[in-house]
Amino acid sequence: MVAKLAGSLAHVTCKEPIHGSISGQLRNSLQGLGIANELLDQVVQLVINELLTLDIALSSYGLLLGIIAEVPSVILRNFKGLYENASNSALVDAHLVILAAIRDVSKLVVELTSMVLYSEEDRKFNKDITIGLICSELLSLAEYNVHMAKFLDCRRNKAATGFAISLVQTLVVNDSKVITLYL
Repeated sequence: MVAKLAGSLAHVTCKEPIHGSISGQLRNSLQGLGIANELLDQVVQLVINELLTLDIALSSYGLLLGIIAEVPSVILRNFKGLYENASNSALVDAHLVILAAIRDVSKLVVELTSMVLYSEEDRKFNKDITIGLICSELLSLAEYNVHMAKFLDCRRNKAATGFAISLVQTLVVNDSKVITLYL
């Protein structure tokens, strides 16, 4: 992080001298072509402006790549935070909001669904967090339903059966919108 900031600071402080140097060299090169001074100034300014635009675009692209590289660790931290703070609904809500904000720019729903489905039972069967993920549209319900059906097969898994009944009851009572989407 410090290296990135130092690099950005160096880039900003070096920009003006570099552009001044390029401007001077370009002006000297073009003067030998016999171009009038007014036109020469316009050409140099146009080239410098184009270089600045390109420089800004490349800097923005580099920044974007840096942000994209951080997304997986942000997802993982917030997913863990959901369960570590399960007893604090305000923190759970904050983690859900962050994950929902990321949802639209990545394959987050697929990743979160897999993380939930392949977690330990205490995470997999945490009703409050599962409801939060469902209501925030952070779980693939089709994939989640298939996986839960496997758990419920022949009622071999009492924990899964109790969880599924409680989950459906809560969703029907508290958030009929979710239920009506899938009827």
